[in-house]
Formats: sequence, structure tokens, C-alpha cells
Amino acid sequence: MKTELTNQEVSIAIVEDNSIYAKVIEKELFNRKFINFKTYSTGEEFFEKQNEPIDVLILDYHLDSVNPNAMDGLEVIKKLKTIFPETYVIMLSADDNINVAVVALRHGAHEYIVKSETASTRMEMALNAVRNAINQTRDLKDSKKVNAVMLVVYVLVILAVYALSLLYPSLFKMG
Repeated sequence: MKTELTNQEVSIAIVEDNSIYAKVIEKELFNRKFINFKTYSTGEEFFEKQNEPIDVLILDYHLDSVNPNAMDGLEVIKKLKTIFPETYVIMLSADDNINVAVVALRHGAHEYIVKSETASTRMEMALNAVRNAINQTRDLKDSKKVNAVMLVVYVLVILAVYALSLLYPSLFKMG
């Protein structure tokens, strides 16, 4: 039986140093039935408190308004990929710079969204794509498990037939 991951089941962390914008993201997620999320104001706080894998990290690029020496988004991605390599990263930034976007994508971001009037729609599309990708990964893992079980059963049947042919050769005589 195939079970699809719902919005409620997607685990999300938000790392955003602008508390007002963090609330906007939270409201957008809640309106779209994403309820399993936590918000952090710096990458350091995220790594200190987040000790379980998450499905998605919504990450601001500039994280230095609370702490001028805070990690930036790229540093967070680099560290995240060593701890939780399966986590999808959506970089959300006011920095409308193609070079920054390319660098973020090269370091493991799956999406780079500029904070603008279309950011909410693009984030929803990105989250739906992530949910679908997670579902496909789960289906693939389930399929591999089924294939492995079938292989074991096949080998056991072959071994059983072979054992029967050794124990009862008359059963397998032709003619």
C-alpha cells in the first residue's frame, strides 16, 4: 500500500534572522497546512537545538542582523550537508544576485528564492516538489525492499527444490 507524505508530515526548519519575515514564513507554511516546523534566528542556534534529521531547511542567506559574526547561509549549508545530507535546502534571500544563487546551488541548495512578491508562490511550489521527491525516494526504497525479499524467496525456493532433489531423487526422474 502506497502512502503519500502529507504537508503535516514534512518536517521543516526555518533559519531566518529577521523575526518579522520569519513570522511571515511561518504564517505561509501554516496556511498551506505545513505544521511541523521550528524557527531559528541563526545557523548556530539551529545546529545547537536541531539534533534530528529534517526534510527541509528554509534558509536565509544573510544571517548577521542578530549576531554580526553569525554563520552565513553558505556556511550553514556546508555544515548541514555533513550532518543531515538528505535535507532539502530552500535558500530564501533578499539578495537578487545570480552569482550568489549559483554558489548556493553548487553548495547543495535545491532552490534559490529571492524575497519578493512571488516568493510565497515559489516557496509553495518548491515545498510541493520536495514533498514529491521525498515520496518518490520512499517509493524507491520500498521497491528495493520488495525486490530484496523476492530475491530471498526465489533463492529459498531454488534451495528447497535442490534439497528435495537430493533427498528424494525419484521425485525428479523423468519418464
